[in-house]
Amino acid sequence: MKRVEWTGSAECDLQAIDDYWCAYGTECADEILETIRVAGHFLAGLPEAGPALEGREARKWRVAGTNYLLIYRLVPDGIQVLRVQHAREDWRP
Repeated sequence: MKRVEWTGSAECDLQAIDDYWCAYGTECADEILETIRVAGHFLAGLPEAGPALEGREARKWRVAGTNYLLIYRLVPDGIQVLRVQHAREDWRP
């Protein structure tokens, strides 16, 4: 089975997303986080599905049904999620 590794920064992003959406209800927050995690597992199985980011050894993937992007890189046994960013945020270095 392919693995998904969430960096500390990505875990902090998930916590911030959870904090934000909990204001609208815990079920809503749980649903969004689950959708994001499922997208990570999908990418572990098809790691080259997301387009490469120019000038970086990273890729991006838009999480279906949300405005969130997974910024990730390939690792030998799957993917490493570097960040989880809102698509409207200035997430490029």
